[in-house]
Amino acid sequence: MNDEDILKAQIRQQLRVADVSGVVKKVGLIIGILMVAAGLLFTGYWMAKKALGRPIEEKPPAMSSQQGPVPLVGNSPKPKAIAETEEDVAVEEPVLAENRIIDYRSMFGVYEGETNKVYMCPTGHPTVGIGHSLQIGSRIPEWMVEPLFLYDLHIAMEDADYAVSKYDLHIDQVRYAALVNIAYMAGRGGLMRYKNLLGALQKGHYKTAALEWQKSKPATTAGDLRRMDLTVMLRDGKTDYWKAVGGEEE
Repeated sequence: MNDEDILKAQIRQQLRVADVSGVVKKVGLIIGILMVAAGLLFTGYWMAKKALGRPIEEKPPAMSSQQGPVPLVGNSPKPKAIAETEEDVAVEEPVLAENRIIDYRSMFGVYEGETNKVYMCPTGHPTVGIGHSLQIGSRIPEWMVEPLFLYDLHIAMEDADYAVSKYDLHIDQVRYAALVNIAYMAGRGGLMRYKNLLGALQKGHYKTAALEWQKSKPATTAGDLRRMDLTVMLRDGKTDYWKAVGGEEE
């Protein structure tokens, strides 16, 4: 091999090395680009994951005075058809409050007032208690009949006691019961107006007391049975209305 052939062989060798080096550089460049791209993708993925992991708070759109609430997409119920008539509107049942009830006693005590004196209400009816109207034909519960009678009887007996004390009367139970009857009908004022009747009892003039009773206004409105019974009670001291102390009638 001469010098020229050796030189050519060296040149070829250098070219092959240059070609390999170029390839290596290209491959290295491509790998570098891929690594950068991979790094960017990883960084983007990490940032996106971090951002998506937070709850997204969105403010609801502003509503005008004529606009109702905006339903959320997906969970919103279907809008109900607008009722055209009152019959189409569903009536909801009253909801009971927990651990409390309406204080009707206080409520109506404020609205109606409370008094034990009969008065004329704005509607023109005699009224007592907490707006209890005493209209003609109105009813009271059966259980109220006895307490009301005992209350009125107690007042009539107090009125009779007042007359007995005022006139210093010494009379038996039957004639005392006659005075209670008159007070039950006419009240204390009405009983005390019959001075002649009370004066006759004071003197023991029982027939006169019976005659004075028959002339009184309560006697004219008491009915025949009551008028005659009280006449006998005042005049003779007799009555059929007795009962034993134990509660049984004789």
